Amino acid sequence: MVYGRLDVYWPNGEFDTFLLEQPTVSVGRSGSCTIVLDTDTISRYHFSITKDGETIKIADMDSANGTFVDGVQLRENEERILQGGEEIQIGLLRMLFMTVDDQPTVPVTPLDDDTQRFIREEAGFMVDIHGPDIDIPPGSHSAIEINITNTSNESHLFTVQAEGLPKGWGRINRPSLRIDPNETAQVLYSIKPARQSDSKPGDYPITITVTNDETPEKSVEVGVTATILPYSGFGMALASSNVTLYEPVRLYVHNQGSADLPIVVSGTSQDDTLLFNINQPKMTLKPGERRTVQGEIKPRKRSFFGKPSEHSFDILVRSQDEANFLAAIRGKFIADPLLPTWAAYAIAGITLSIVGLLFAALIMILNPPTPQPHILSFSSAANPAPHNLPLTLMWDAEHAEHFSIRINGDVIEPNIPADQTSASVDVSAYTGQSITIQLVASSKGKSDTQDLTITVIQGLDVIAFDVTPRQIYRNFITTLNISWEVEGAQVTRLQGLENLLPFEPIEPNPGGEANFTVNGYATNSFTLTLIGEGEQGTTTSTDITINVVNAQCMTNASNYILYEQPDENSPIVITLEQVNQPIILEQRDPSGMWIQTRLPTTNTLAWGQVTGLTCPQDIRLSDLRIANDLPILTSLQPQIVSFQTDRQQIAAGESLNLTWEGRNAARYSLIVNNTVIRDDLAANTTSFQLDTAAFAGQTLQIELVAINGDLQDRKSLTVRITPTLRITQFEFSPMQLYRYVNQNITIQWQVIGAIRVDLQGVENLEPDITINSGQNQATIDVIGYAENNFSLTLVATGMNGETVEQTLNITVVDAQCTTNNANTSGRSAPNIAADIVETLAANVVLSVTGRDASGSWLQARLTSGELAWFVSDALTCNGFETNQLIIVPEGTP
Repeated sequence: MVYGRLDVYWPNGEFDTFLLEQPTVSVGRSGSCTIVLDTDTISRYHFSITKDGETIKIADMDSANGTFVDGVQLRENEERILQGGEEIQIGLLRMLFMTVDDQPTVPVTPLDDDTQRFIREEAGFMVDIHGPDIDIPPGSHSAIEINITNTSNESHLFTVQAEGLPKGWGRINRPSLRIDPNETAQVLYSIKPARQSDSKPGDYPITITVTNDETPEKSVEVGVTATILPYSGFGMALASSNVTLYEPVRLYVHNQGSADLPIVVSGTSQDDTLLFNINQPKMTLKPGERRTVQGEIKPRKRSFFGKPSEHSFDILVRSQDEANFLAAIRGKFIADPLLPTWAAYAIAGITLSIVGLLFAALIMILNPPTPQPHILSFSSAANPAPHNLPLTLMWDAEHAEHFSIRINGDVIEPNIPADQTSASVDVSAYTGQSITIQLVASSKGKSDTQDLTITVIQGLDVIAFDVTPRQIYRNFITTLNISWEVEGAQVTRLQGLENLLPFEPIEPNPGGEANFTVNGYATNSFTLTLIGEGEQGTTTSTDITINVVNAQCMTNASNYILYEQPDENSPIVITLEQVNQPIILEQRDPSGMWIQTRLPTTNTLAWGQVTGLTCPQDIRLSDLRIANDLPILTSLQPQIVSFQTDRQQIAAGESLNLTWEGRNAARYSLIVNNTVIRDDLAANTTSFQLDTAAFAGQTLQIELVAINGDLQDRKSLTVRITPTLRITQFEFSPMQLYRYVNQNITIQWQVIGAIRVDLQGVENLEPDITINSGQNQATIDVIGYAENNFSLTLVATGMNGETVEQTLNITVVDAQCTTNNANTSGRSAPNIAADIVETLAANVVLSVTGRDASGSWLQARLTSGELAWFVSDALTCNGFETNQLIIVPEGTP
C-alpha cells in the first residue's frame, strides 16, 4: 500500500514523482537503490525512508555531502520522523516528502460570517474557506481552514495548493487527500512569516486551489488575504563616547524592524552649554538599514586659558511613526582653552624663564607619561552563542580609562567604565554567522585591542507548551492533551510522565513540535518538564504542574453501609446514618458495582455500592482505577453487560478490536470458531485485539465467556474476514505491437479482495474498445492497433477505499516492408495511372502505414517524409500479414 510520495526537483526545472510502497526505500545513484537518481552530486547510497507501523522515518546512509531536512542536517545514526510536507535537500536536488492521506473525514461546524463557500456541482464537490482570523505579526502563527465536501456518490482524490506568500511562510498539512461520498475533510494552511527585517508588512493575496484529480479542469480557486503586520526594532551607538572640539560626533543607527522608520536626530546638554549641528537630522531608515549620522559640537563659551572643560551631552533619536519613541545615548565633550596653561607663565617674562624651566621640570616629574593600556584576557560565556540570548563578555585589563566593544567593525558599546569587567551584547541580528567581537581598551589616545570569533547559532525559544487539563482527579484514568513548539530545537523531551500510571516511556521527539495524548492516573500532584535541545548542545526547559485533587461523592440515602470487601457477606465497617455524607473515591472492583471509599473524617477505607452514591457530573466512575488485589468472590454471578466490535467485516491481516463490559468476573475466556484463543484474560480486561491474518475468507463466530468459579455468562458476535487486497496476475499479449497493424490482443488479470477493478489506458487502442473491467478475474480478447507507446494500469480497490495497482508498458514499433526489385515505383494514389512520387532500388526498407480496401496497394512513408503507394506484390513484409494493416480511407493521399 502506498504510504508516501517523494517529489524530486532537478536544477533544470524538471521534476519526478516517486510513490513509496516498500517498508524500506533507499535513495541514491546506485542501480541497486529503490529510487535511482542519476547525478554526481549525491552518494551511491544517500538516504533511506522506512515505515514502521504508522511511523515514517528518514536516515542518512553515511553520505558524503549529508542529508538536510527542512534546512537541518541529519546527524550520524539519527532517525527523524517525517510528518509530511518536509523539504529534503541532497546535493543539488530538492525534494518534498508527502504522506498519502488515509485519515477518516471529520465533521465540520456550520458556516460563520467570515466563511467563503464555493460549490462546483459539475465536479462533485464544494469548498468552505475560513480565516485567517487575525492580522499576523512576523514570528507568530495563524491558519486558514479549508473544508472540502465530496458531494458526489464516489470516493475522489483531491489536491490542495496555495500561492501568494513568500517561500517558507506557508505550509499545507494535507496537500493530497481522499474523501468518501458525502463526507467533509479539513485541510489547514498554516501561516508563519519569518521574524526578519525583510518580512515586508502589508496585505498578501493568497490563491487557494482545490482540484478533483479526476476533473482537474474544473478546479476551484479561492482568493483570501493575509495581513502581515510590521514589527519594530531600533539600535544605536556612538563611535566614540568622548568627543573633542576638532572631531565630528558619529552616531551609528540601525533599523532592526520590518517597516520604514522615520527618525529625527538632535542633541542636548544638561547645562545648555553646547551647540549641536547635525548634518542630516531627519531621515527614513529602510528595514534592516544601517547608517552613520555625523554632526558637530561646539561650546557656547570657550575659556581663554586653563584646563580643558568637560560637558556631558545626550544624542536624542525620536521616531516619527505611531510609536513616537525617544531613544538617548550619553557622551562627553572635551573643550580645550584658547591658550594652553603654560602660556600664562610665558607672559611673566624672560626674567622668570629659569624659574619656568625648573617649574616645567617639576611638572614632568609629577606627571609621568601615560602608560600603555593592556588587555590581559578577553573571553565569552558561550561559543557558539544562541541568537536569542544576550552574550556575556568578560575581560581583565590594566591602565585603561574606558572600554568599547565592536562587532564586525561596528561600535555597539562605546563608553564602558574602566572598573567594569564584563558586558552583555545582543547577537540576534547575526544568526547563522561567524562574527568578530573586538574589545578596545583606551587611555589618553592610546589603545589595545583583542578579538574573539563567535559563531551565532539558532537559539532555543519555547513558543508554546500546553497541557490540558491542568487539574485531574486522583486515581481516575484521565487523558492529557500535550503539545509544544520550541523554535530552533532539534530534539525535544518530556520528563515527569512517570507520575502517570501505568507509565509508558515517551521517546525523544525529533524536531521542535509535538502534539499527542497520554492516558493514565496519578496519586499526587506532579510536574511535567519540557526540555529542548538545539545546535551544539544548547538546551532550554520549562515546567507545567498538574494538580491532583480528591474525587468526592455524597451518599444519597440514609444508612449507607460500608464493608471490608466488595461483598454484602463481608464484615460491616461502618453505617452512615445520615444522607449527604461526603466520601473520597479510591478505586473500584472489576464489576463496577462497588467503590472503595475513604471517609474524610476518619481516613477509614471501606467498600460501598455505587447505587448509594451521587457524584458530580464531571466524575465518571467508569474511569476510576480498578483494584487488582481483591479476593475472588465466587458467590457472585458473572455478567457480560455488552460485547461488541466496531467492524462487521474486515480485511485479513488487520486487527479486530473487541470491547466489552462485565461484572463479577474472575477472568474471561475468548473463543473463535470453537477454538479457545485466550483463557486467562484478567477480570479488569475490557478489550482485546484479534489478529485476523490466519482467518482470510472466513466468517468468525467469536464468543466471550465471563467466569467466576463454576458460574459463567456468555455472549457472541459474527465477523466476516475478507481476503487481503492484491493483484495476482496482470498480462498483456503481445507486449510489442506493430503501428497501424490490427493484431489479436489478449488481456488477463486476477485480483483478490477487491470490490472494484478498473483498467486504465485501454483508450490508446484503436478502434475504440469497450471493456467491462469491474470483475476480479477476466480474460479479454480484442483486435486492434496503436499508434504510439502506451501504458495499461490495473487498479484494484478494497472495501475500505485502499488501492493497489500494477502497470504494463506496451511498446509500439513501425511495421516494415522491403522492396523486392529495383525500379520500384511509389505513386501518389493507389492506381497505376497515378503520378510517380519516387522510384526506389531493391532492398529498401519502408515503414508502412496502411492499405487500400482491396489489399492490392500498400501505403508507406518515404525517407523524405512523404507518403506513397506501392503495389503490394512489390514489397515483402515480415512479422505480419498485409491484410492486417488498417485501411486508409479513399481519397487520403
